[in-house]
Amino acid sequence: MEALDDHLYLLRHNVLCLQKDDAHLKAVAAELRVLVCFSSGTEGLLWRMVESMNVSDAVELQLAGNIDGSHPLAKGLTFAFVPIQRAGLGPPELPPRSYSLRKVIKRCEAIFVTGKGLTHEYLIKAIAEQMGSAHEADALELPLVTLRQMFITGTQPYVSILALVSELALEVGERVLSKAEGSLGFKRKTRTALY
Repeated sequence: MEALDDHLYLLRHNVLCLQKDDAHLKAVAAELRVLVCFSSGTEGLLWRMVESMNVSDAVELQLAGNIDGSHPLAKGLTFAFVPIQRAGLGPPELPPRSYSLRKVIKRCEAIFVTGKGLTHEYLIKAIAEQMGSAHEADALELPLVTLRQMFITGTQPYVSILALVSELALEVGERVLSKAEGSLGFKRKTRTALY
């Protein structure tokens, strides 16, 4: 529980700093990788704690679903967002529903680029392991190269995706810590205010 508290603190700190300097994306991706990605034979820390504490990972979202590459309208498609949005912030034709955040991260595409759908988990790991704090590769996979060259309102498209996934992970993580405080007597570390 102490490790979860530390990682959530670091994620929150770097998401706040991301607004001032996009270099913090490296740390955001690395923290998300630890919290929500299966890596090196180990499931993400947040999911292990969710199961251990029997806490719901449900979040209210508006979700469009993955792109069907065999659909005639998808022929020749090279780039598309497949956004998840908080309930009430998405298009009215997508009714808000409760979704397992774990399933959304692992199964739902965040972006469709160079003819391939990339799940949130894949995108997080690729950024963390190829251009983030977990590793800085000499070469990037083609989808990341393509995404790094795109700017929407001044930033790369994956910045807002990782920021939203971070908010949702922090929401679920807060549930876990609150339950641990109430049922196990867990005490969070005293920390100075972030800003």
